[in-house]
Amino acid sequence: MKKLSGLKKGFITIGLIILSSLCAIGIPLAINHLVVKKIFIAIGLEVDYGYIRVAISMLVILPAINVLFFRNFDSKTQLNLGINLFLKDTAIGLSLGVASIGLILLCIGITGSFKITGINRNVAFLEVVCLVLSFALLEEFLFRGVILRLIKMRHSSKAALIVSSLIFSVAHFGNDAFNIMSLLSILLLGLLLGLVYSRTQSLWLVTCLHYAWNYTQVFFGTVLSGTRMFDQGVFFHSELLGPDIISGGAFGPENSIFAVLVFIGSDFSGQPFL
Repeated sequence: MKKLSGLKKGFITIGLIILSSLCAIGIPLAINHLVVKKIFIAIGLEVDYGYIRVAISMLVILPAINVLFFRNFDSKTQLNLGINLFLKDTAIGLSLGVASIGLILLCIGITGSFKITGINRNVAFLEVVCLVLSFALLEEFLFRGVILRLIKMRHSSKAALIVSSLIFSVAHFGNDAFNIMSLLSILLLGLLLGLVYSRTQSLWLVTCLHYAWNYTQVFFGTVLSGTRMFDQGVFFHSELLGPDIISGGAFGPENSIFAVLVFIGSDFSGQPFL
C-alpha cells in the first residue's frame, strides 16, 4: 500500500508539472495574442514587437499563475516571488549573474581563448533583452518555481534540488554541441540556481541571476548554450579559441572547465566564489 501511495504521489507530481508547464507556455502566449498585441496596435505600435509583448505577458501572468498554483500548498508564495524585496532582489540577482559569468570569461580571456574582435553597431537591444528575459522567466518558473517546489513537498530538499537540476540539464539536450561536459555544467548551474532559490525564497532574485548570466554572454558575443539565436543583441563580436575544455567550444563559456570550477568553488548561497 505504501508503494502504491508513493506511486500515486509520483503520478500526481508529474501531472502537476505537465499542467503547470502547459499553463506557463500557453496562457502567456494567449494573453499576448488576445490582449497585449491589441493594446500595442491601439497605441500605434503596429510593427512586430513579438518578443517584447511575450516578455510583458510572462512578467504579468507567470507570477499570477505561481500564486494561484501554490496558494493552497505554500504559505510563502509572496516571499518566493520576491515582491517584498523587489529592488534588492533585482540588484543582487543581476550582480551575481554578471559577476559569475564575468569571472569565467575573464579566466578564459587570460588563457588567450576569448578574444573581442569588434563592436556591433546595429544592436537589436530591446528585442533581445526581452527574448533572453522570457527564457529566464519561463525556465525559473518551471524548474525552480514548480518542479523543485513540488518535489520538495513530497520528498527531501536534497532530492528536489538534484532531480530538478538534472531535469534542467537534460532539457538542454537538444541544443547544438551538447555533450557530457554540457550535461555536467548545466547540472551544476541548476544546482546553483536551485540553492540560491532555496536559501533566499525569491524566485525573482534567481530569475534575475539567470537572466544576467545569459545576457552577459550575449553582450560579449559568445555562443549561449549552443545557440546563436541571440546574435542580433550582441554589443561585441568575439571568438572562443583554443581547446574546448578551456573556451567551452561551440556550446559556449558554460562548457568551460572554468565554469565547472566556479560552480564547485561556490558556496551556493549566492556568492560567485568562496
